Amino acid sequence: MLAITHKMGAKALAEGVETEEDLKCLIEMGYDLFQGYYFAKPHPTPAKEIHSIYI
Repeated sequence: MLAITHKMGAKALAEGVETEEDLKCLIEMGYDLFQGYYFAKPHPTPAKEIHSIYI
């Protein structure tokens, strides 16, 4: 799926990232975007800013 996503020119999103180990593995695999409890738990209002380590 990752290869198909990149072939289409899209960015690949990995959901469910819970640990730093998960994040490192997904980065090595080639994912572009990430979300999950590792970054923040769900919140009823959107974030107003994103910490620079996540960009």
